[in-house]
Amino acid sequence: MLNTTREVELHMTHSCKEAQFKLSLASIVAIVAMIFATSTSAETSSDAQGVSSDKDAMKEIAKVLGSPTKEVSDSPMNNLKTVELDNGRIVYTTTDGEYAFVGDLYGWNDEKFVNLTVRQKNQALLAMFQSLPAASSINYSPVETTEPDVVYVFTDVDCGYCRLLHEHMPEYHANNIEIRYLAYPRAGIGSKAFNKLVSAWCADDRHDVLARVKNGTAVNAEEYTVADDCSKSVEEHYELGQKIEITGTPTNVLPNGKVIPGFTQADQLKTLIDS
Repeated sequence: MLNTTREVELHMTHSCKEAQFKLSLASIVAIVAMIFATSTSAETSSDAQGVSSDKDAMKEIAKVLGSPTKEVSDSPMNNLKTVELDNGRIVYTTTDGEYAFVGDLYGWNDEKFVNLTVRQKNQALLAMFQSLPAASSINYSPVETTEPDVVYVFTDVDCGYCRLLHEHMPEYHANNIEIRYLAYPRAGIGSKAFNKLVSAWCADDRHDVLARVKNGTAVNAEEYTVADDCSKSVEEHYELGQKIEITGTPTNVLPNGKVIPGFTQADQLKTLIDS
């Protein structure tokens, strides 16, 4: 009964997010139109006034969509603009602002159609992860290579498939894959899982403590010192996972920015990386 209730709650939460996002499109039409109208009028007014108006419009989009608007640019298709949101979502709007849609835009390239929307979204997501300091994640690197394929993995301590992934670490290394763990306590900031992850991120031997908390072993208080930088990393990782709307752990982010949920065998993950 509890599992069923939880599934319903998760479904309702996801449905509400989608409904809110779709409803917001009606408002973005007018706002994006204002941006482009401002850009046009800026040609006959001062540059300072045009920049100020653009900033105000961008702030309004952020309010409507519930995610800051990162960039508005020309799309590969004539008379169509690309609105990139801060969480990686892509919205398309006509240049006059009368129509907007969410969907995949394909382009013909090298005798095949390429999903341009997914490619742009993946590039935006990858930039988010590459901006993370290497020291903020707990990294497991292959010993016999200097250029491994880096895969970011959102992990939790009370997660069976996260433990399974960790047990297969030698196989990932054999496939030239470096695993960089990002903390994602599914129960949220301040939960028991959050505190366990903080103990690992703040430990002198982070690899040892993380392996032990994943296996349910208690950690002595003297083995770690909670500091602002390490506890903040756990919070930032959780917030990043929320931002890109991951649905569980483990969740893998490949070198091309593609997000793969769930446990994936090392050889299958390597195939996805190379494809």
